[in-house]
Amino acid sequence: MLSIHKAKLLIQQDPSSHVAQVFSALTLALESESEFVLGHLYTLGYEEFHLAVSVIKEWQLDRYYLGKASLTHSHVLTSSPELVVTPDGSAGKI
Repeated sequence: MLSIHKAKLLIQQDPSSHVAQVFSALTLALESESEFVLGHLYTLGYEEFHLAVSVIKEWQLDRYYLGKASLTHSHVLTSSPELVVTPDGSAGKI
């Protein structure tokens, strides 16, 4: 998450700069799962380019663990006994 925080700071320092606009577009595309023109990364300086790549890597890693947690959660839900309401209104396990 360090790279994402660095990118946020970069955007906040000078929101009207070209670099901030590229990072804003990149983070918006990642958040909204929309398209981003990779060619915009090539307009950045060396350090900013590598920061952008690092932001993408961190974002992917976060999404991976989020997906893994989601799968674990659904496994727990499907493997736990569920309660059923019987015709007389009482609850019982399946």
